[in-house]
Amino acid sequence: MDALKERINELFKGIKSFIEKVYDSIDNEILEIFKNIDHDFRDGVSEEMMKHLKVVKQNIDQIKNQNDIYGRQIADIRSIMKQQDATILDGNFQINCSGENMVQGLVIPSNYLGRKMKILKDHIDDGIKKIADYVQGIYDEYASKIVDVIKYLINTIPKIRKNLRHAIEMLNVKKKEFLSLIPNVTCNYIKTKLEELDNTLGKWEPFLNDLKAVSPILDNHLDDIVKNMKPLIVQMIFEPSHYDDMFILNTQAHARLDQMAQQFEVVCNGLNENEGQAIQTMDQSASLIRSNLIQVKEQLEKLAVY
Repeated sequence: MDALKERINELFKGIKSFIEKVYDSIDNEILEIFKNIDHDFRDGVSEEMMKHLKVVKQNIDQIKNQNDIYGRQIADIRSIMKQQDATILDGNFQINCSGENMVQGLVIPSNYLGRKMKILKDHIDDGIKKIADYVQGIYDEYASKIVDVIKYLINTIPKIRKNLRHAIEMLNVKKKEFLSLIPNVTCNYIKTKLEELDNTLGKWEPFLNDLKAVSPILDNHLDDIVKNMKPLIVQMIFEPSHYDDMFILNTQAHARLDQMAQQFEVVCNGLNENEGQAIQTMDQSASLIRSNLIQVKEQLEKLAVY
């Protein structure tokens, strides 16, 4: 039992040392990321970002307006179709277009953020990689021994519990001659203590098995886990500033634009084989809006840091 206690203490000491080492030293690694990011923003990233956002806003407003015009264009064509019902029945499918609500104009290109945003992204990526490598190094130094202790305890505790239950059974039936000489009070006391120990060790087993289930994930993969936390880390870095809200809104707008572009692609696929004037106009309008949506989507991608 002394060996078991020693191993359990070793397990707790290993976990404690690992956590303390990470807690005491990780701030210096994070500080390096902040230094580089701060330098990037001082080097004009924020100014270029605002200029780029101004262009993106103008383009989104233009797309909204074009989308409204497209809706009115469809309403015009629908009205014309009602007026042409008779001719359609006669076999005339050349639906006219009024030409009053026409979708026109490409969105404005933006030459901002190309190089500076790449530098910012690289600094963030390099910083997170350094953190990941650093944490993995601490794990290799302090915590890898924990896995060996866990395996030892998982292998040893069931054997001890088996022997305990065997001893309890012997006390219950008093099969051995020397046990029959022990008073019942003493036997009951010993049995109670053995049962308590068995229950205590039984509570350890699920905890140790959970640790063992996690250990393959941590073992030599802790750096990957940190890298996969990049969105959370970046969000924490930018959270005190308005940039955090901007990145969240950018993600939402990006998803919405992507959805709209897919919808217009469906419209284009459904219209582009019809030779009627009105349908061709609708197809051209949908194609233009879709092209503008894709360009604005690409402009928003410039702002992504994760």
